[in-house]
Amino acid sequence: MANRNGGKFTLGLIIGAAAGAAIAYFMDQEKREHFVEGVSYTAEKMKDGIVEGYYDAKERYIKYKNKLTRSTEDLISKIEDADPDEDIDA
Repeated sequence: MANRNGGKFTLGLIIGAAAGAAIAYFMDQEKREHFVEGVSYTAEKMKDGIVEGYYDAKERYIKYKNKLTRSTEDLISKIEDADPDEDIDA
């Protein structure tokens, strides 16, 4: 039981130290602004990548949808024009 409490204490100590270090880091306005700029830049790049991926996927969807539509129309046309007595495999 004492070992469990020691683990919780150590975890609390680590979390407290990390929080203290973060507070100390962000007390410096220049570092804080640099961090915010970095996060903003990363978020903007991610947004651009998601938008680009969406449009790429949309283009591929339209391409394959049109290809499937043409293939289906060709198949329907062949079925309608087929002689019922003719062998399908030929």
